[in-house]
Amino acid sequence: MATPSFTTAQASGLTAFVTAFNAAMAALTNPTVQRVDFDVLSLARLNGREYSALISYLSGGASLATPFQLLVTESTSLSGLATAVAAAITALGGTPFVAGTQYRRLQNVSLAARNPIFVGLTIYNTTAGATANWIPQ
Repeated sequence: MATPSFTTAQASGLTAFVTAFNAAMAALTNPTVQRVDFDVLSLARLNGREYSALISYLSGGASLATPFQLLVTESTSLSGLATAVAAAITALGGTPFVAGTQYRRLQNVSLAARNPIFVGLTIYNTTAGATANWIPQ
């Protein structure tokens, strides 16, 4: 069994995190992605939301015409989140490969109880053949 490599992305704020994640994935020209773990923390009194990702992959997969990318959607309800995720995927157009969506509830319990925030993190690739590079473990 091959030993995986790891890369990370982290940032304060949604836009900065998407940029950091997409840059980390763009640097992987021929990965076989095994796992992506996300963490979302609400640090509103300090510096807003903190996002991070740990990506486990093997090198030597098929060369990708386009890198894996990330869509992040947020809502104050689960039903609203489901609608937002579906709309974001539809807005991609064409037939992208969607690896799936991971769902998170913000971890700051004292703030989330009054104003819950649910987050959907969707990994996709605009090249439908990218399925060969996505083998979750």
